[in-house]
Amino acid sequence: LLKANDPWFAPTDVTLGPDGAVYLADWHDARTAHPDPDATWDRSNGRIYRIQKAGAERAATFDLAAESNAQLLGRLDCENDWFARWARRLLAERENLDIAPELRRRIFAEPNTPRAVDALWTLYACGGFDAELAAELLAHPNDTVRGWAVRFLGESGVVAPNLASQLVTMARQETSPWLVSQLASVCQRLPAKDAVQMAAALAL
Repeated sequence: LLKANDPWFAPTDVTLGPDGAVYLADWHDARTAHPDPDATWDRSNGRIYRIQKAGAERAATFDLAAESNAQLLGRLDCENDWFARWARRLLAERENLDIAPELRRRIFAEPNTPRAVDALWTLYACGGFDAELAAELLAHPNDTVRGWAVRFLGESGVVAPNLASQLVTMARQETSPWLVSQLASVCQRLPAKDAVQMAAALAL
């Protein structure tokens, strides 16, 4: 993709932009290692490169931060994943639970697509993950969604008796290696009475 003819060239980060271009951060320094941390750094040479197909049109300007929640929710369906990712981040930062019903709908509307997981991540970041939803998600047809529900329950460090019972049943029946590993990891975060039952079910 890129061949540098400058010995100072030191790319430190690369990311995809909303226009499909690749943006590359160049540290650009004569020193290729880290000297004394108190050394005087030359901060005048850093640069950012934009790499794009010749003749490509520039994208229109936009400001996602100025968009409404409804507009950002619409962005979640964008074929350009850059917009979908940034919309999720902005919605999470706003922590507005008014969007919770729509995110819940999305989790179940397309159960076997990445969009279901994306909606769950956003809902959790907004503070909309609760015990009632967790009970539904533990029976979700998508094992990735079930696995993330298990992880989020583990973050709380405690689960209601009905959820603990569901987790034990999952530990006994699940066949997905990834999901079984999530259940095993969560055992370490739950009270001993729940963890022992899960561990015993996993060992069968």
